Amino acid sequence: MKKNSLMKEYFSIKKKYSKYIILFQVGEFYEIFDKDAIICSKILNIILTKRNIGKYTKNILLAGFPCKSLNIYLNKLLFNNFKVVICNQKKKKKIIYRKVTNIITPGTIIDYKLLNNKSNNNYICSLFIKNKKIGISLLDISTREIYTLEDYNISIINNIISLYNIKEILLCKNQKKEIFKKFNINKNITYYKTDLWFYKYKNAYNHLLNYLNLNSLKIYGIDNMKLCIITLYIIYKYLLNNNINIIKYINNIKIINNNKYLWLDNYSINNLDLIYSHNNNITLFKFLNKNITVLGKRLLKKWIINPIKNKKKLYNRYKLINFFLKNNNIKKKIIKYLKNIYDIERIYSKLLINKISNKELYKLYISIKYIYYIYNKLLLINNIITNNNNIIIYIYKKICLKIKKIINIKNILNNKKKIINNNISNKLDFYYNQYKKYKNKLLIYINNKKKKYKFNLKYNNFLGYFIEIKKKNKNISKQWIHKQTLLSTNRYKTKYIFHLEKKIFYYKNKKIKEEKKILDKLKKKIKKYYNHIYNIAYYISKIDVIISFTIISKKYKYTLPHIKKSNNSYIKIIKGRHPIVEYLKNKNNEEYISNDIKINYKNNIIIISGPNMSGKSIFLRKITLMIILAQIGCYVPAEYFKFTIFNKIFTRIGFNDSINTGESTFMIEMGEISNTINNIDYKSFIIFDEIGRGTSNYDGISIAWSIIDYLSNSLYKPIVIISTHYHELILMKKYYINIKNYSFLILEKENNIYFMYKIVNKGNNKSYGIQIANLLKLPKIIIKKAKHIYKKLLNGFFYKLI
Repeated sequence: MKKNSLMKEYFSIKKKYSKYIILFQVGEFYEIFDKDAIICSKILNIILTKRNIGKYTKNILLAGFPCKSLNIYLNKLLFNNFKVVICNQKKKKKIIYRKVTNIITPGTIIDYKLLNNKSNNNYICSLFIKNKKIGISLLDISTREIYTLEDYNISIINNIISLYNIKEILLCKNQKKEIFKKFNINKNITYYKTDLWFYKYKNAYNHLLNYLNLNSLKIYGIDNMKLCIITLYIIYKYLLNNNINIIKYINNIKIINNNKYLWLDNYSINNLDLIYSHNNNITLFKFLNKNITVLGKRLLKKWIINPIKNKKKLYNRYKLINFFLKNNNIKKKIIKYLKNIYDIERIYSKLLINKISNKELYKLYISIKYIYYIYNKLLLINNIITNNNNIIIYIYKKICLKIKKIINIKNILNNKKKIINNNISNKLDFYYNQYKKYKNKLLIYINNKKKKYKFNLKYNNFLGYFIEIKKKNKNISKQWIHKQTLLSTNRYKTKYIFHLEKKIFYYKNKKIKEEKKILDKLKKKIKKYYNHIYNIAYYISKIDVIISFTIISKKYKYTLPHIKKSNNSYIKIIKGRHPIVEYLKNKNNEEYISNDIKINYKNNIIIISGPNMSGKSIFLRKITLMIILAQIGCYVPAEYFKFTIFNKIFTRIGFNDSINTGESTFMIEMGEISNTINNIDYKSFIIFDEIGRGTSNYDGISIAWSIIDYLSNSLYKPIVIISTHYHELILMKKYYINIKNYSFLILEKENNIYFMYKIVNKGNNKSYGIQIANLLKLPKIIIKKAKHIYKKLLNGFFYKLI
């Protein structure tokens, strides 16, 4: 196919970026060609047509959209995991050409406007395996958070992949199959394959030093962590290849330290509906999220999936909640200030790549100003919130006051007004005054002419300033120069209008250039404080989250958790409640039944027996959520709560086959239990809901008994709570001194049963299956038949059922 110059230009770019969608600016539209056009017409729901590219050439498929709608369509492409190259139109000596101005992939989004959920992080991940050791690095380019780790444990790496919101993966060509097989990676995720020779340690090490402008990597503690260095290098190299010039500002590399946090595996996060829910349940995040700022929302998510184990930090958070509970007026004032704080992490990232708008500069100013107000309001407790008290004052002076000195804050959002203060630049003041002078002359001239002629002064990019007069109006000056005829109006200009607009445009352009020069100089000055923004953002997000905890704690009468100092696991709860269930009960004006329990290393195994619907599963979740709440620094829904800080939580709840992997309920259950048993330690908390239910009764009982036996005899003495409808497991208490039986109280009256939702210290060997079926209004004929069969089974007449 022969190509004209436009298509030659397009295909030369497409050849280099063959796996990207090319958005090619032609005038006021972005045009999409060939196979890209077919894809985009479906994804973006835009018309697919053809472009005529010449008399003797074949037409090419075409789709497109207006340039002003770029963000809307770009967002859809990124959401659907496409990588995009934007080619903008440029002009040089009357020659129009296109240049690659932006390369955006799902994992390298800097502009927060393109993110679907601004409270989520957006990570790109690099993975590499060598000699069974796994290296992983993660970067959220929009917040400049970067993490790395290397480990032999697949479970740890899988957990990281599950916890972080990964949108794109960089991997070695030779390892694609192995990585997708070993790790819980979404098959639809965007990935980029790199040749093996890029993964050489010495090459990676030297390049990383060069990128970070360092002589050694010891300051990050990764000097001898070869796979961390390789995976970090791959991320930095990928950014450079995509023309993302922000790498010198991404220098706060942190090693993922699992020892700092309570271990929550992927199963537990999903089972407990902590952040997301597959069943549209209210998640813990949604319930706790009373945050005002996006910064607070992001931090809350991090805290929920990374509960801490540091006793001092936990008591600091408890103290802050207590402070706001006692100082309601201060809390109200802080909430008012928080409403003026924007996402300064992501705004600052746009500043670093010179893509910050005047509006965003204003948001940065306002945010730092109100953070400073909050800091002054909280002088009594700032030492608990942050170790860097002086940074907020320093940044307020260096950024906020500097912006205020140069920029007219009232005018910054209005392009028609002067945004730079007077006396900052004599040139600018002159250009602005001249621009204003000639514009006023134009207005005076028009007003004088209007006394004689009835017309309107209008402006557009094509004609500039012009007179518009209705056709029926015959009162027209001979000096007017006709420029355009419309359906009901004519458009004219005069020599004097030509003269004035020439002066107006000249001084306007000079004014814009000088303003840009001053703003660029200002941005360059405030760029260097980028590392301090991390500390300020954390300071304000922490306050936001603590206030959110305070609101919840006050509304639902939560209590301060007490931490027991002990080498053994311990829990004591008086009148404990499930936070979400209590919320729903209150909403429906229903009574919530609270429960007590005490568990320690002497009776570390609890077996809760009884029928479904009695409250077993909710009880298991309740205790787990209370531990998580306590270890993220929140008060808990109880009258009294004392616990030891836990290292790990494992849960097995739910009854679902996996359609994607073809695994049955029983296979999933055994996999999760195997993961638990292989990773427990002295401070583990385990809940199993109805273990062994995915197979036959005898198999299920045997496996459940054996698992409980193993955990009962474990030297680690983890706290284990198991719910079951296998009555035979109640007998285990006779043979194991550390096992206790519990059940939920059920009242029987006149062939009916009533669930009391109150836990009692004894087992329950009744299933109540037929009664529950009756309670749920199954047809009477089915209930009658079921009772008949049940009696025969009790008498051993299995062969006479029919």
